[in-house]
Amino acid sequence: MMDSTRANLIETFHYPIQPPKPRPSYDKLLESFGDARLVLIGDSIHGTYQFFDERAYVTQRLIADKAFTSVIVEGDFLDCYQINRYIHGAVEVSTPLDSLKDFQRFPLWMWCNEVMLPFMKWMKS
Repeated sequence: MMDSTRANLIETFHYPIQPPKPRPSYDKLLESFGDARLVLIGDSIHGTYQFFDERAYVTQRLIADKAFTSVIVEGDFLDCYQINRYIHGAVEVSTPLDSLKDFQRFPLWMWCNEVMLPFMKWMKS
């Protein structure tokens, strides 16, 4: 249990950081890619919801606005292949959760997270 001094410090200095609303359009970023057929999205902060969410959004924009056709991720092939099978309509992988069940190794949270579910549904549609 937390002592009252620590609880008071947390209450005093706690400041939740929210992503900007509305979301940035990233129009200038996408324009800067020109006719590139390959865009690498890296990070130095594995594990933040905000980064996962923005990465998914930028990837959606690349697919929708720049006609990108592939998403390549840093992940184990067999685990990620289940996501590919879901997106392409494999009968035995009928939900996004089904496709994520094989993610059992570190870093589990990198792809098996709440941002991936709507992103995968979007890609399938």
